[in-house]
Amino acid sequence: MSKEMAIILLGLTVLIVPISGFPESWRATFLFLAGVGIFGIGCMMRVREISKRTKNNSFTESRGDVNSSEQAHCDDKKDVKHDDLDNVAHHE
Repeated sequence: MSKEMAIILLGLTVLIVPISGFPESWRATFLFLAGVGIFGIGCMMRVREISKRTKNNSFTESRGDVNSSEQAHCDDKKDVKHDDLDNVAHHE
């Protein structure tokens, strides 16, 4: 059974037990066990998520060289002349 399905079933237990007609001691026991189960599954999921983050948290050094297409793209953005900007400002 998957953890997600276990959470759904434990949640359903928490929903149904209070209106089920079981004696109070049984209800308290069911709700306590459901809470322990939800807590345990939540902890397991959190530990797994943290371990995934630390495994995938690798850093790479940036390279100094840039390929020609990226360099050309950067150069296109630098071609805006200050005179062109001044002309636009005076025409408005």
